[in-house]
Amino acid sequence: MKWLYIAILICLYFVYLLVGAGVFVALEFTREELECQRTITEIGEVAAKVNSNLSNTNGSNENLTGEDFRNLIQLIREAPQNGVQFDSNQTASCARNWDFHNAFFFAGTVVTTIGYGNISPQTFGGRVFCIFYAAIGIPLFAIMFAAIGEKIVETFFLYAFIHSFFQYRLEVHFCAKAFVFIVTAGTLLLFCCVIPAFVFVAVEKWDYNEAFYYSFITLTTIGFGDFVVGTDADLSYATIYNVGVYFWILFGLAYMATVISIASGYMHDTAKPKKHDSNTSAKPTEDGVDGEFHATDDEVTPNKYIHEKELPLDGDSTSNKVSTEAF
Repeated sequence: MKWLYIAILICLYFVYLLVGAGVFVALEFTREELECQRTITEIGEVAAKVNSNLSNTNGSNENLTGEDFRNLIQLIREAPQNGVQFDSNQTASCARNWDFHNAFFFAGTVVTTIGYGNISPQTFGGRVFCIFYAAIGIPLFAIMFAAIGEKIVETFFLYAFIHSFFQYRLEVHFCAKAFVFIVTAGTLLLFCCVIPAFVFVAVEKWDYNEAFYYSFITLTTIGFGDFVVGTDADLSYATIYNVGVYFWILFGLAYMATVISIASGYMHDTAKPKKHDSNTSAKPTEDGVDGEFHATDDEVTPNKYIHEKELPLDGDSTSNKVSTEAF
C-alpha cells in the first residue's frame, strides 16, 4: 500500500474531525453555556443561604429546608452534564466542554471508539448527529488504522531482516517470529505507555500508576473515563500539550494495529494447511452418474454392474459384446 494513499486517508480523517467538531460546537456550546450559568447561580443561592444560617449575623430568619438540601444535591449531580467544574477550593466555573478544541478531541474519541464518557451530547440534535457521525467515522478510522498498521509492518526493518534471515531455517523460525513479536510489543509498551506516563505525571500531577493505567486503558480503546487528560480545573494546559496528546493516541493506536497485524499474520501462517507433493500418484476418483472409476486419463474401468436400461435391445449388433456380469 502506497504512502500517498495513506496520506490521503489521514487528511480525509482530520478533515472529518474538523467538520465534526464544528457541528458539535454549533449544536452543544450554547446550551451548555446557558445551563452552566444557571447551575452556578442556583448553587450560589443555596450556598448563600447556608452561610447565612451558619453565621446568623444579618438577622435573617430564612432557614434551610429539606427541599433546599435535595435541590443542592440535584444541582451537584447535574453539574458535570451542564459543563460545571469545581477546583480544589470547591469553586464552580464553566468547563466549556464544547469549545472547538474540546469538541475536536471529543470527535476523535468517538471515531476511535475510546469514548471516555466524561462529556456527551445533551441536545437532541447533538445525539442524532453523533449517531450518524460515528456510523461513518468509525469505518473511516478503521480503514486508516489498518493501512497505517500494515505499512508499519512492511517497513519494520527488524521484522524484515529476521524474517529473511531465518526463512530457510525452519527449526528456529518460530523463535524468530516470537522474538519479533516481543520486540514489537515491548517497543509499544515503552514508547506508548511507559514514557508518556512520565509526561502525564509531570503535567496532570497524577501518580505514576494512575498515568500508566490511563495510557493503557486509552490505547486499548477501553476508555473508562475515570482519568481524562486536560480536565483538571486547577491546572492550565498548553495548546501543544493537548495537540500532542491526540497525536500520541493516533500513533499509539496505529502501533497497536502493528502488533495485532504481526500476531494475526503469525496465526494465519500457522493455520495454513500443508501442501501435498505434486509427484504423488493420484488415487482413483469416482466420476459420472453411474460411478465410473477413472484410474488414468486413458484407461476406463466400467462398473461392476451395468444398469438394465443400458442393456442393448434385441437385435442390436452389439448385444454379444456386453453382459450383466463384470468384465
